[in-house]
Amino acid sequence: RYGLPQKRLSDVPADVTLINSPEEQAAVFSTVAGSYATGQTPGNSLVVIQPDGRVSLGSIGKDGKATAPRIQEQARAGRRGSIACIITSFGIIAGTEPPEAINVGRFQYRKAKNVQ
Repeated sequence: RYGLPQKRLSDVPADVTLINSPEEQAAVFSTVAGSYATGQTPGNSLVVIQPDGRVSLGSIGKDGKATAPRIQEQARAGRRGSIACIITSFGIIAGTEPPEAINVGRFQYRKAKNVQ
């Protein structure tokens, strides 16, 4: 990676502010808590956000239920401008139309119906 600035996973973009207040963190996590998927068919990616800030990344299985998560971690709450967001190692999750849609990186996830 010659010539590129090296970044750690703990680095956040300059336009993201971390939230340290427990009350604000709880409000951010509860606002976007739920299951979100890129589609409703088996094989689509699935993000599950718990009200306590735990986030898991998996997919929808053949039976229509969530598969075992590929990644599970405790997220950090933040704000990008006036939009609440959650910072994870696999990207920034920003609520665009909470609780109906979120953005994970460049991809939009919609509320997953009947997937747990």
